[in-house]
Amino acid sequence: MKNTLHSFPPQKNNYVNLNDINIIKNDSTLTNFGGMTILEKYVFNEKITEDNLLKVNLEWRVLRNIDKDYTFFVHLLDSNKKVVAQIDQYPVNGTFPTSIWKPNTIVNDNYLLEVPNNLPSGYYEIEIGIYLSSNMERVQILDQNQSPIADHLILGKIKIE
Repeated sequence: MKNTLHSFPPQKNNYVNLNDINIIKNDSTLTNFGGMTILEKYVFNEKITEDNLLKVNLEWRVLRNIDKDYTFFVHLLDSNKKVVAQIDQYPVNGTFPTSIWKPNTIVNDNYLLEVPNNLPSGYYEIEIGIYLSSNMERVQILDQNQSPIADHLILGKIKIE
């Protein structure tokens, strides 16, 4: 069974509200995906837009050359951890595959997740991760000792009313 890594525990002081957007950054808890890239910060809407979109912006710092093209995913999970909405794509809307990333580059990667308008009210988690589409193997998140601890990251929760 895979563990879920909660990089940023849901505490009020981790959120800065700015025009209905949560901006979360915590330099002491950077998340290392397979020794390839680090999630340095992320931003997501606090609320679903009028056109049923959830905006998620991810900022990656590239650690090394990557010889394969990985697919990135953003999932919206209900209270039973069931995926109710998802988007899977190469970074930057498919225009910047990981095989051309260079070390020490910052990659700003934006996602628009279409959320079904018939979801029940409640809290939903935002989950991200990376996988190789040829075998569906997910990239492991590594701890400070380079040991695998999870294959996805929960960014936080949103409330749908």
